[in-house]
Amino acid sequence: MSTFLALVRPSGAPISDAERARYAPRDGNDLPRTFGCERADGFLAMVETGSSWNGGTTVARLGAMVAVGDVHLHDRTSLTRAVGRVGAHDASDLMLVLRLVKQRGVGAIAEILGDFAFVIWDAATRHAIAARDTFGARPLYYTIRPDLIVFSSRARALASSGAVDLDFIADYLTRGFPRSERTIFPHVTTVPASSAVVFRDGTCSVTRFWSPWEIEPERTMSDQEAYETFRGLLTQSVAARMGSPGATWSHLSGGLDSSSVACIAQALARSGRLPYGLAGTITIVDTLGAGDEREFASLVVQQCRVPNEVVRDYWLWQDDGHPPPQSDAPSTLYPFYARDRRLCNIVRRSGGRVLLTGVGSDQYLTGSPAFFADQIARGHVVAAIREMARWSIVGKTSFWKFALENAVIPLLPQRLARRAAPAAERIPAWVAPTFARQWDMAERLPISARFAAPAGRKYAGEIALELSSMMTAPEASIVNEHLDVRSPFLHRPLVELGLRLPPELRTRPLVRKWVLREAMRGLLPERVRMRSTKSAINARVIWSLIREREVVDTLLEDSLLAQLGCIDVDQLRAAVALARSGDVVASGTVMIPLSLETWLRVRTNQWVARERARAVPV
Repeated sequence: MSTFLALVRPSGAPISDAERARYAPRDGNDLPRTFGCERADGFLAMVETGSSWNGGTTVARLGAMVAVGDVHLHDRTSLTRAVGRVGAHDASDLMLVLRLVKQRGVGAIAEILGDFAFVIWDAATRHAIAARDTFGARPLYYTIRPDLIVFSSRARALASSGAVDLDFIADYLTRGFPRSERTIFPHVTTVPASSAVVFRDGTCSVTRFWSPWEIEPERTMSDQEAYETFRGLLTQSVAARMGSPGATWSHLSGGLDSSSVACIAQALARSGRLPYGLAGTITIVDTLGAGDEREFASLVVQQCRVPNEVVRDYWLWQDDGHPPPQSDAPSTLYPFYARDRRLCNIVRRSGGRVLLTGVGSDQYLTGSPAFFADQIARGHVVAAIREMARWSIVGKTSFWKFALENAVIPLLPQRLARRAAPAAERIPAWVAPTFARQWDMAERLPISARFAAPAGRKYAGEIALELSSMMTAPEASIVNEHLDVRSPFLHRPLVELGLRLPPELRTRPLVRKWVLREAMRGLLPERVRMRSTKSAINARVIWSLIREREVVDTLLEDSLLAQLGCIDVDQLRAAVALARSGDVVASGTVMIPLSLETWLRVRTNQWVARERARAVPV
């Protein structure tokens, strides 16, 4: 990901050299970079030019309007037709967007299919527009200063101090869904996905052009039509996200999603619909526990005849001879920085710049048995009981336990539902009680949001919540910093089809993502298409907590989160000890504060390098 900034002065007065110097990108992770500047009345854009690639980041001018941003269109033909200009086919993606907004206004942004983040400044009207794509694939942040608005593709470029936003931390520690567009940096705000933020006449307004909450499951086509339509849209999406020849790699876990992407890409190349296929695939392997999926990945590699690289047995907090990198946001997988750095190096040294992933389908295709609660709420009690009995028999589970979790608890008032939830879904004991009360953390719990939908809409509400939470807070990753990560499953027409599918085309006993499995019949190796297992890294997390005991214990000796009043460090030590003993639930829970503690240490330059030999993969 390349960096761009835009400084906007609503009064139209020039941006001074001192202001330019103040916000010039500073990134301790990388070699010095060079930036090109573009000026207009009340506007200054800085775009990275010194990196080996700059994605789709460009500057475009059209009369009094100037735009800067990162835009990758998935349907240039339709947009070119919409702007109706001679020579539009030679214009950059950003120029096409600028022409569209100039001709038809902010509302036309809803028509753009693609991954984008851009800022438009109209010097004539002194209006500024900042917009992001439907699912927030491209980052964009802003901060408001006296008579100045600063936008950037990197949040940390806008941070004015070492302070942190405790509201953000309260959400993070409860694994909750952010209730706003706040970041961990105070006064730095995310431009929401599916939205345009408009600054006009001293006011700021947000226009949302898409929401998963507005789409209901319905039966509009036969099963076979659904399979064929889904396959067609996914194929169209993969084709639109391929980069230049030799530049596109694909993550290949061996799971259903990533395998589907790789197989479609190669099928398009074999059929001649694309002039080239993937340059390679890359697989993360963990030989502990259920983390090794090579038997499935190898089936895809053999069928597709595509090179495959393996990143094997990396662990949390691994010392690869380099300091942990800074990133724009913490994430529970942040301590895997050595693994992610290795993945990026393999792809980039082979000429790869684009990485396709299978991210996204879990949010809208997995589904859940919450539709049983909807059936009961609508009065179809007998039908619900019969179907739950069938699910229980097939899944070899207790009918009463299954019914309680999927038909009874979702219909309880939120306070009662929280009490009935398993311990893993409650406020962890290591959260400081005063902090929990001050920030109303009970209301932030995922279970509170999950059951907030009205009776009769629990199923649709749960899926919309999963999707919207990903849009609000996508997983931050070092990989996104160095590669153009593209997710074919996050194609708006495909997602809309998925949201409209009835429950039985998504979820069946012991089998999830039914529509995808049927759509991929004949394209995927059969063992991959019908596999029911899924990888897990719990064993590696527990192993890492033991292997890196010194690092973990040092994090807790002088905890920054404890200094902020967020955690009870003694309770956290007890939870870490429980995780080291093999408790899988505890191992997942403790990674939330430990990953944040690690990120905070790196952010505040308090990470201490270990004086020992450079670690290598096990």
